[in-house]
Amino acid sequence: VKILHHLVIFGAERCVDSAWNLQRKVEELKLYNSALHSRTGELLQAGTDFGFPVRNAVKDLLNLLQDTERIRNERIKNKD
Repeated sequence: VKILHHLVIFGAERCVDSAWNLQRKVEELKLYNSALHSRTGELLQAGTDFGFPVRNAVKDLLNLLQDTERIRNERIKNKD
């Protein structure tokens, strides 16, 4: 998610288009809860949820993708 956010700001226009196309998949991560998954893919119902940074990054990315003016300004500001 962080890499996609970086690519939207610093990457080619194609990256922005791809990110818009991936919005639905990214939205699924808003519900990510690391306490429900193990490394083997089994569903667990206990444990510590370390998914907050993921959910927060998803929220930031989706807010960015919904504001084309902000994308434009960020890309101009960070252009070398």
